[in-house]
Amino acid sequence: SLPVKSMIHFFEEHLIARQLCDDMRDIEEDLNSGRLSFVLSDSLFRLDLGTQIYLKTLKKLKKDILEIFWNKGISAVADIALSHIEQAYRALSELRGSCDVSLFEPLISHDKELLIDAKREMHTVRTFFRYFDEPFTPLYMKD
Repeated sequence: SLPVKSMIHFFEEHLIARQLCDDMRDIEEDLNSGRLSFVLSDSLFRLDLGTQIYLKTLKKLKKDILEIFWNKGISAVADIALSHIEQAYRALSELRGSCDVSLFEPLISHDKELLIDAKREMHTVRTFFRYFDEPFTPLYMKD
């Protein structure tokens, strides 16, 4: 039935967005343990290293991977997560006539706010560093 399909679609989209948020938060932990999450893979792709990456190489490239994530990848992955959140909202709108969706809206609205805030903060930080003509590098990555 349409309500069941819409509910399944909502949870699929919500869980994809939630996993992307989690991967963004855990990028350094995933890098250290050799877990190749989507976020880590996206950063590697942006480094244009090809597909033959081994765990030993990941650890050697840690600084480069984190730098590309913080400078380019975070916004792109946040946009992907936000698109899944929008699809989850669409699935919820299909359910409005069938059931009370008020329990589900806070699940995705909180994640949406976090992603938008993260993008806004990264834009502010990049603007600040651009003023000094410096690339953004988190302090823990500095030599």
